[in-house]
Amino acid sequence: MVFSPAKWAAASSNNYLPRSRYRGLVVFSALGLSIITYLVIIGSISTTGYEIRSLEKTAASLRAEAERLQVESAKLQALNQYENKAQVVGFVVVDKIEYLSASATVSDVAVR
Repeated sequence: MVFSPAKWAAASSNNYLPRSRYRGLVVFSALGLSIITYLVIIGSISTTGYEIRSLEKTAASLRAEAERLQVESAKLQALNQYENKAQVVGFVVVDKIEYLSASATVSDVAVR
C-alpha cells in the first residue's frame, strides 16, 4: 500500500505518530538499555575484583601458615632425631637433678 502526500497528511491528523517519533523513542530506549547493561556489567566486574582480592589475601595467609607449620614440623622432627640418637648412645632421662651449692668444698667436687 502506497501513501500519497494527501493520505499521509490525513493519517497524521488522525493521531498517527510519524516514523520520526518512533525512531526517537527507539533510539532513546536503546540508549537507556545500553546504559543499564553497562552499569550491571561494571558492578559485576567490581564485585569480582573484590572477591579476587579477598581470595588472594586468604591464599597469602594460608601460604604463610603452611610455611610456619613446615618449620615447626622440621623442629619437632629434629628433636625426635636427637632423642633417638641419645637413646642409641646410651643416655638416660634424668629424673632428679641435684645442683652444687656455692659453698661446696673441694671434696664435694669430682677431682681428677
